[in-house]
Amino acid sequence: MTVADNRPVNLLELRATYTTGGGPDKTILLSAERHNKKIVNPIVVYLRDINDDNFQIGHMAEGKGFKYIEVLDRSKIDIRCIIELNSIVRQYNIDIIHGHDYKTDILAYILRLLNPGICLVSTAHGWITNTLMGSLYKWIHLRILKRFKHLIAVSKATKALMVSSGIKPDKVKVVYNGIDENIWRREDGLESLRNEWNIPENSFVVGTVGRIGDEKDYYTFIKIAKAVVSKANDTFFVIVGEGKEDEKEKLIQYAAELRIGSNVVFTGFRSDLIRVYSSFGIFLMTSVTEGLPNAMLEAMSMGLPVVSTNVGGIPELMVDGETGFLYDVGDVEGPAGKIMELIYDASLRNRLSVAGRERIENVFSFNNRLRIMEEYYRNLPAKV
Repeated sequence: MTVADNRPVNLLELRATYTTGGGPDKTILLSAERHNKKIVNPIVVYLRDINDDNFQIGHMAEGKGFKYIEVLDRSKIDIRCIIELNSIVRQYNIDIIHGHDYKTDILAYILRLLNPGICLVSTAHGWITNTLMGSLYKWIHLRILKRFKHLIAVSKATKALMVSSGIKPDKVKVVYNGIDENIWRREDGLESLRNEWNIPENSFVVGTVGRIGDEKDYYTFIKIAKAVVSKANDTFFVIVGEGKEDEKEKLIQYAAELRIGSNVVFTGFRSDLIRVYSSFGIFLMTSVTEGLPNAMLEAMSMGLPVVSTNVGGIPELMVDGETGFLYDVGDVEGPAGKIMELIYDASLRNRLSVAGRERIENVFSFNNRLRIMEEYYRNLPAKV
């Protein structure tokens, strides 16, 4: 056992992200909120870039019943940041530091050197590798992870990638992301957002949810929209999420260049995602890389048929032809054809909807994931 049975494990969840975060942040925050506090006492610490004026994680953590701390991050390796983190480790008598990205894993390793009795864990959520910098970060991160004894992968595909890089397979436990299917239910959705988005009542809506970035390949999303709208001009495509600097503006301009600007809606960040998903008819994902995407878990739990790229852990989450359709990265005509098929075949949409919801309930329930993680933490090597 990590600690004596008369007190919970003191867990430091350590994460670096920007603006509204992504799927890993939903998992971290919900886990901290839902943990049995007699088993796990979570301290959630986020590094906040000093130049990030749109950081939303603190607002997302408000009133959730766990200790949340932000530490300002001023540079690649900020000595003041390390000092503050070390103070937190000692103040809260931390037993386990759980990192979630390459930067926090580096910091966790440094903190372990300063506090030899602490146990280190890292979750590999996946890597963005479609840029030179992304590939470099992945290379660095995988080499850091080789120094960890306890690793979690969000999918079998992620574990396979880690093992292929030289990480011993017995170090890596696969724990799928989960979703609270009792919350994410279509019947719990509020009124449609069509009026707000200026979408006619009888038009069909294809949507996606995710932070705007290269890994989501929203340019292909817009190309697919063009292919569909050219045949069914009363179809609308909705992108929910924000990104860095002018990324959204470039996509808006691209949609205008393809002459479908009025059929592509950019909502920005939304906190009312149940309403959002309830306004979709199909969920479309065009990512070039994924671990196990929370947005797809949400969409399937809400009963949406899914059309998605066949990358990462996605084929472990959805079953091609049963809960949705898979296609190759960058393909336009294939997914456009499947979307057209779904638009005009209500019985097919219903069949995929029911199957997707059942798969979430049976395999990807959040409560099941939570119990697995609590047992995992309790059975890590004892703190000295």
